[in-house]
Amino acid sequence: MEQLLEPSDVETQQISTQSTPKLKKVSKREQEAELLQTQKMEVIAALMRGSNVADATKEVGVDRSTFYLWSKTDSAFVAELNRQKSEHAQTLRNQIRDLVPEAIKTMRDLLTNTETPAVVRLKTAMTILESACSLKPENFGSLDAEEIQQMRDNQELMRNDPSFKYLNLTTFLRTRVKHTKEPVEGGIKCSN
Repeated sequence: MEQLLEPSDVETQQISTQSTPKLKKVSKREQEAELLQTQKMEVIAALMRGSNVADATKEVGVDRSTFYLWSKTDSAFVAELNRQKSEHAQTLRNQIRDLVPEAIKTMRDLLTNTETPAVVRLKTAMTILESACSLKPENFGSLDAEEIQQMRDNQELMRNDPSFKYLNLTTFLRTRVKHTKEPVEGGIKCSN
């Protein structure tokens, strides 16, 4: 005689017959590669927190010479280190840029307040003038569409034609915009 199963028994039976997913076996080589990648990222993170190479590698548990080996042989490591340095520097520049309006206001207050000692006002004025002289125009690239197109065409030629590897770069670079030292607004000439 056939035994009848209750609906809850059927569900249990279906669940128990389903196979469990198999865990992927990770080889020792893959584990070592993963550990190495983790160590590299931890060294980079320590460097970004301000550690020097010796302290960063010691913190992670690798020899300092390993860092230099990675730097010479692992282009992905160098690229990631450069990327993080660039991001870190940009963050610092942004933070400094955020403080500029307040710094200018403070300098203006020091310079225009008659109760400020003359020495402080003079130092403030000198700092402002030095800063004005050190300002350089940002180079966003050419403003001439034809020049931009010419540069793109040249780059495309260089990529596709092996004979361009011997291109005289001096001639190519002459087409670039040259920056000249111009007097700062207000007629102040900076001597560099």
